[in-house]
Amino acid sequence: MLDLGFFLQILLTLLVGYLIGRREQRRRKKNKNKNSPLFSQYCVGLNYLLNDQTDAAIDSFVLALENDTFECQLLFGRLFRQRGALEKAIRIHQDILARPCLTHAQMLNIQFELVLDYLKAGLLDRAENLLVHLLDERWSGWKDCVATLLSVYETEKEWLQAIELVQRLEEPMRRQYAHRLSHYHCQIAEQALIQGNAPKARQYLNKACTADPHNVRTSLLIGRMEMMSGRYAEAIESLKRIIYQDQQYISEGLDMLRECHEQTDSLHGFTSFLNRCVRLAPTLPVILALASLKVRTKGIQEGVTLVGQHVTDKPSLEGICALAEFHAKAADGQAIGQFEKIHTLACDLMRHRPLYRCKQCGFAGRELHWHCPQCHMWGSTVPMRGVCRQHSDHLDFPHRNNG
Repeated sequence: MLDLGFFLQILLTLLVGYLIGRREQRRRKKNKNKNSPLFSQYCVGLNYLLNDQTDAAIDSFVLALENDTFECQLLFGRLFRQRGALEKAIRIHQDILARPCLTHAQMLNIQFELVLDYLKAGLLDRAENLLVHLLDERWSGWKDCVATLLSVYETEKEWLQAIELVQRLEEPMRRQYAHRLSHYHCQIAEQALIQGNAPKARQYLNKACTADPHNVRTSLLIGRMEMMSGRYAEAIESLKRIIYQDQQYISEGLDMLRECHEQTDSLHGFTSFLNRCVRLAPTLPVILALASLKVRTKGIQEGVTLVGQHVTDKPSLEGICALAEFHAKAADGQAIGQFEKIHTLACDLMRHRPLYRCKQCGFAGRELHWHCPQCHMWGSTVPMRGVCRQHSDHLDFPHRNNG
């Protein structure tokens, strides 16, 4: 049974419609009879409601709409949709659409309301077909139709249709969708990489770069593709572009960069890159990667000093966890076990902490979603500050030799 608040909204809507109708009748000097059809049907519906006959009351209120104004009918349909009464919302909008007195603009508005009904009901095919038809009309809601149809294509993962739609747009509207277009190309390229189709992946990644040169996702995918092909120098070049595109994502390419530099025996280049990152964006993953390299060349104490200074300046649970691991490697005797216990406890505390957060809606998780699952924005999810995906279990340095 629907709640009382819903029926209060219904009654208020009908009352407003009734008053508007009365005003229109007086202005046009037509029927001045107080026993208007709307008022009579309103009373019948109210009687059903008072007798707890919910369905009969709703049907009576819907019937009252037949003599109501267009604006009130539209409002009533939206009210049903918002409350989840989708069948009734669709019925109202279809009934309105069948009336011969509608203007062309009103007909288009009602069709778009039907689209929203279908989408909320999960009838994506119906919504898509109606949207395609609405895009043939140049009207006030045309831009909303474009955005809604793109959302449908994204839900259905119809990336080629989404690309085609954006490419049909004229400037400057096409420019507004450049970032999304780049991600559509990346989606196809990523699928091609999974399927082992490198030429197709390269083709769509080139298109993604053209659509939006600042999309950091393209650099990460190109770096992965080149590394898989054994083209390590090209992978390094692509991954290092991230520092110019968006420094928040530097950490996402560090593992691949290190592997590429190791394969080309050029860890000094990786060290130079990390030193530059420390000056521009001294995040914990960058500090840990640099500390690991310093341990190899200068000893464990260099790593302890570097990580300890960063944790002092920017305290975080992940930083404490890593620092405890470094101290465990540098310690002697019983101190090793104490530091290892601190490290284990810290790791347990942060085991389920999110690693990424959406800048738009705040959605957080442990996986990087280029398309936010909550607000559906593209490229809005970034690594959280002070958080590191790879913790001390993966730090690459040996125990200190105390013997």
